[in-house]
Amino acid sequence: MLNRALALIAALLALAILVSAFLARYLATRLLDPVELLREGAALIGQGHLDHRIVIETGDEIEELADEFNHMRQNLRRARTELEDWAREMERRVQERTDQVIEQKERLAVLEERQRVARELHDSISQHLFTLTITLESAQQFLKKDAARLPGLLERSHAVAKEALGDVRALISELRPAPLEQHGLADALREQFAALTARTGIAIDLQSDGVARLAPTSEDALYRIALEAVNNAVNHARPTRVAVNLAPRENQVTLTVTDNGAGFDVRADYAGHYGLKTMRERAAALGGELTIESAPGAGTTVQAEIPR
Repeated sequence: MLNRALALIAALLALAILVSAFLARYLATRLLDPVELLREGAALIGQGHLDHRIVIETGDEIEELADEFNHMRQNLRRARTELEDWAREMERRVQERTDQVIEQKERLAVLEERQRVARELHDSISQHLFTLTITLESAQQFLKKDAARLPGLLERSHAVAKEALGDVRALISELRPAPLEQHGLADALREQFAALTARTGIAIDLQSDGVARLAPTSEDALYRIALEAVNNAVNHARPTRVAVNLAPRENQVTLTVTDNGAGFDVRADYAGHYGLKTMRERAAALGGELTIESAPGAGTTVQAEIPR
């Protein structure tokens, strides 16, 4: 009897173990495996894999939750597509606007260059021509009255005409600097400064040790910044000496123009004078920087740093 009872108990225990194993397997298949699939799918979606679809077919709340994740994934993918389209459109608009701004700046630069040329013509060449006209009119009057004065008047007319011709050549050279293309920045500036010294009597010292040929855009920018700075000093500051230094660095070239003239207040706004603004824009266009230090009675230093 006892043996039969023990055998029955053992059979019942074995059956319980089998049932427990079956239930564990059922629960794992029914509950734990779908939860793990849901977790892995949610992690992939969170990492940006919006094409991954969670497939769970349990017919209960877990399947509904998977469907919600799939719906969210579709919404996210649609939103990302719309965002990418919007970003491309914004990039197109920004590029279009940038092109417009560049075109406007180029037009403004041409206009300012024309205005500068007009000022040069008015301030220098037109004055020479006016003086020449007056001198020749005087010579015409003295032709009959006092012919002895004609040689002096003609000599004076000849000198004024040569000065006007020199100014015209200098202006043409600024607009189309052939020496800059042929010989480089230092020689082109040296030629311009020699002509300017001959015309004004102001000493312009150029130091350019170690400056080799640069990229054409860099040479052109430094050339025009140097001329603008020196012309500003000569025309407005009344200096006795202007020092120009070109110093090469590892990745850039530094241009420094210093004069001992009248100086000015750099914080003031001088209507109609675009030279300082133009110099800054030329430097900035190449990724460089231009600084100006000055004060009334203390001279002026203009420094431009241009990448090589």
